[in-house]
Amino acid sequence: MVDATAKRRRRPTRDVAFDLFVFGAGALLGYAALARWLTDSPMLSVPAAATVLLVIVMSQYPLTLPQRAGDAVIGFEISALVFLVLVMPPDGALGLWCVGQTLAQLLERPRSWRSRLFNIGITVLCGGLFVLTYSVAERYAPGMHELVALALACVAFFVADLVVTTLSLALEAGESLGSALVWRAVALPLLIFVAVATLGYLAALLQRSQAGWSMLLLLVPVGTILVAARSISDARLTSVRLRGLFEAATEAPGWADEQHIEQALVEQSHRVFRHSTTSWTTTPVPPGKDRMTSVISVDGRPHRWLVVDRASTHHGFDDADRSALDMLAAMAASTLERRRLLDEMSHLARHDVLTGLDNRAVFADRLEHALSYRRHHAPAILYCDLDGFKAVNDRFGHQTGDALLKAVAERLRVCVRPSDTLARLGGDEFAVLLEELGGDHDPLRVARSILDALSTPFTVEAQVIRIQVSVGIAPGQQGLSASDLMRNADTAMYRAKALGKDRAEVFEASMQADNMRRIQLQDELRRALERSEITFAHQVIVDLSTGRIEGVELLARWHHRELGPIGPDVFVPLVEQMGLGLALVDQAFTAARTAAVELARAAGRPLSIAINLTPDQATAPRVLELVTTMRGDHPEVPLVLEITEGTLLVDDTRTREALEALAATGARLAVDDFGVGYSSIGYLHRFPVRILKIDKSFVQDCHELRARPLVEGVIAMARTMGLSVVAEGIEDWSTAALIRDMGCDLGQGFLFARPVPLAELLGLVSTGTVDMSQAAALSRSRVARAALMP
Repeated sequence: MVDATAKRRRRPTRDVAFDLFVFGAGALLGYAALARWLTDSPMLSVPAAATVLLVIVMSQYPLTLPQRAGDAVIGFEISALVFLVLVMPPDGALGLWCVGQTLAQLLERPRSWRSRLFNIGITVLCGGLFVLTYSVAERYAPGMHELVALALACVAFFVADLVVTTLSLALEAGESLGSALVWRAVALPLLIFVAVATLGYLAALLQRSQAGWSMLLLLVPVGTILVAARSISDARLTSVRLRGLFEAATEAPGWADEQHIEQALVEQSHRVFRHSTTSWTTTPVPPGKDRMTSVISVDGRPHRWLVVDRASTHHGFDDADRSALDMLAAMAASTLERRRLLDEMSHLARHDVLTGLDNRAVFADRLEHALSYRRHHAPAILYCDLDGFKAVNDRFGHQTGDALLKAVAERLRVCVRPSDTLARLGGDEFAVLLEELGGDHDPLRVARSILDALSTPFTVEAQVIRIQVSVGIAPGQQGLSASDLMRNADTAMYRAKALGKDRAEVFEASMQADNMRRIQLQDELRRALERSEITFAHQVIVDLSTGRIEGVELLARWHHRELGPIGPDVFVPLVEQMGLGLALVDQAFTAARTAAVELARAAGRPLSIAINLTPDQATAPRVLELVTTMRGDHPEVPLVLEITEGTLLVDDTRTREALEALAATGARLAVDDFGVGYSSIGYLHRFPVRILKIDKSFVQDCHELRARPLVEGVIAMARTMGLSVVAEGIEDWSTAALIRDMGCDLGQGFLFARPVPLAELLGLVSTGTVDMSQAAALSRSRVARAALMP
């Protein structure tokens, strides 16, 4: 028979009325039969009383066959009804059956009162049909075997129970009887039901043929059967749970998103927990006898609760059900976590981890797509490379460098539209893909907005950092591939760097040859450094008042075997870009030690040796080692370290400590090319600077009315601060005389000597001085003219 406890209350009016009607009809039939029997036979025999108790006991050990159409619950108490029908009058059998079922349902605590009343009514009505069917078969078919008649009565009982219970369930679910009744699931339960009924027939045979005490012999097999039935039922329920859990675990990897996971989990819970409903909630729900809850917790997501409700007419949930729910919740949490990790991995595969911008792969994919579908308006690329970012990493550390890159990315976002693609290609390189061109959003305008956006200093981790950017623009052209555009943008970016950085350049065909030359130079420059093919020329520095040679400056030179002389303004930046700056410094100090010895021998006295350092080299520990070693080997030689203004602009603890350490060795620091950089004098009192070298562009223009006051001001400021001044680029005697008259100490330029190898310089140095008579004569003439002026 189908379990009536599998019902869920949805339409309470009709289904409750139907259940109460069934109870009323059953109670009326059963207790009317009991009353008639008691009137005719007031004595209750021991076997009859024992049978009532047996009905109560057997009802507690049903055999449950879990089925999706509805659990088939086969009660062994049907055998007690068979026994009563065979040994008692019909009214007595039905009356005692009614009493036993009533007591059994009253003792069934987990069930609701509605379930108990319906079960009393349906079992008594079906019992009455059983008694009627058997009585009719016995009266109208006297030749029929007693066992066949009982089988027909069992079928009638079973079918009536099935139909009435299914009708109740259909009313409760709002379905039709035809859709709720599944006949294909009837055969096995019916067969078992009839087989169980034969136990009552066996007991009746013993009662008829054997002594009364022999009935006790049935206690052992009946008890064993009841215990086995309970074990089988539990095993089948466990099997259903495990099968549902296994299906959930098997399907979990295929759950695509959160909505799919929730839907799949609801479906799986229907298989694991029969006759229940499952829901999700974002707020805790208190559990109860007919409700289970389990929290699903995933990192980074709000908690949710999986709630399983069972109808009040059903048994409450047990520990096995709660364990199964926790397992389902664990699967959901694991799947959600796996989806989160997959989503994160997918995001990381397409985005830069540090800045959150698109990465190189996404940029390349969108560029290919833009070239494929933009037939009339080819896209443009802006290739952006930060100027001096390596120095930021070296001075402040990679943590600060990473924070700076994030800040740069945020400013770049403001410069582009949502339809543009902004990507970090790696390191300090960014790129912008412009697909929709025209109007105010042409490549040059975007490039200018990027330059403006990065012109304001950044404040990163309490450090004020200035960073610039060089931008290469590659306009789209029909027939160009993605790699062609990227190469063109990269080439234009290097042109921007070569022209002074902090600017944007548009690609031109002539740049390609320059780019190939640069790549070729990089390959050959590495080999030149390895073979010590970089040489050093020496240019003298003289006292402008006396002409005395005070020292020399070492200038790196590279004479290419095929291309001829290559200026330091070309190959020194390449050395820095290739990370070979320290290798060049090593060779410079080797040449300086040799020059110190040879020049001192030729001049008869030590001459100062000046070595140029880039910002990265000036703060490198290796340079401090080289300076310390040279000062230790040649303490009598004045060592001058020439640095650019850019080195001093990074006013941080690391830079100050590095320069102070160099000054502590006795080396003198000189600011090279003073005036062409930022021309800020604020740093001069904070750093141990001893010498200012005025850039040749100011020196050569010092005769002009606007330039002369600037040069005079720099010289006066330096003398006030106790700094020595060197004028670079002096090429004629009139300039030498004017600079000397302004109070400049030292001069350097082609007028006195061109940069030459050490061997060629020794002859000049041996004389000890440069003839300054022409400069002196020009100075006297200028003074005389000034005196004659009114």
